[in-house]
Amino acid sequence: AQPDQAFNVQGYSYKIKYVSPSGDKITLALADTLVPPKEVLSTGIPAPDFTSTAINGQIVELTAWQGKVILVDFWATWCKPWEKELRNLKNVYFRYHRQGFEIIGVSLDYDLDTLQEYIKKNRIPWPQIADGQGWSMPLVQLYRVHALPKNFLIDRNGIIRYKDVFGRNLSTKVRELIHEPF
Repeated sequence: AQPDQAFNVQGYSYKIKYVSPSGDKITLALADTLVPPKEVLSTGIPAPDFTSTAINGQIVELTAWQGKVILVDFWATWCKPWEKELRNLKNVYFRYHRQGFEIIGVSLDYDLDTLQEYIKKNRIPWPQIADGQGWSMPLVQLYRVHALPKNFLIDRNGIIRYKDVFGRNLSTKVRELIHEPF
């Protein structure tokens, strides 16, 4: 949350009152406005549709990719757990891409130049959506992302089948969904 932007924690609305210069201490205050809690997206429901422009200019429309298995992957260059997962993501992508697997990266980075450099340096081939708004990005709100890394594995019919699939489990689940009848 940004200063003066209210947010909900366990049913109460707060805002950030103070953050220490070192960033290791934070003070919250009750907010004047009521913010309803965000509900988590469940498996078994249609993935929220979106149309967005990737940082390379490509238009990314989720429904246009129906018929493919899609991983919507929320991350940031500063997210160390995601950085450890990158090698696995690339392996799964290259193994299953020709069979109908796609990844849509959604970066919460504020500095788009740093993001561009990171993508180039690490040779990330799938489209990346980022607008420099970080946690305030509309797509982050639409998918109700509260922590990173976060991903949603969507089947060929546009249904969220799995959430937070990492490591070997990702390859197993992608293979399973690719081989399901469509």
